[in-house]
Amino acid sequence: LLRAQLRTWIETAKGGIKDDDGLLEAYAAALGGSLHAVQDFYSHSNWVDLALDFKYTDASGQIPTWMQLEETGSLPMTDTIRTGSYKQVPIPGQPTHGELNKDDKTKGERHRTAVTLATKESKKWIEYFEKVIGADATQKIKSSTFMGEKVKGKMIRAYEGGKSQFNIAGKWD
Repeated sequence: LLRAQLRTWIETAKGGIKDDDGLLEAYAAALGGSLHAVQDFYSHSNWVDLALDFKYTDASGQIPTWMQLEETGSLPMTDTIRTGSYKQVPIPGQPTHGELNKDDKTKGERHRTAVTLATKESKKWIEYFEKVIGADATQKIKSSTFMGEKVKGKMIRAYEGGKSQFNIAGKWD
């Protein structure tokens, strides 16, 4: 679903924006919005909880990301995956966004696992994003300036000390 939404954003931008700067800003917004969703999945769903509670790991002993399982065609936990509902639109019997929250470092292993999975998935998502927009647009974004900081190498820097140094989608800490 998120891949389809990203493609829709990109195609809409390509069809409606004619100048390079506007198109690059639209791409950055699409990347930011989609990265936020990718990262929030691990912090505000029960993916981490299920994996830790039921010791669900891949052959290497690591908790897999959604994209890793999707690539293998095996998503065994999909029937039990839940994301938090919001207080404004509660869903009976479903935990809230806040109850599933793993953003806080006081959540210990669950927070660290969510950050690790979100970081791994973000890198894979950026590789996918680069394929969707193409090499030329990717290079232009990498050499452009957004929010006052030069984008170098990858569009997102590795998390250091639990905080992202740069992330178009915003900070995760």
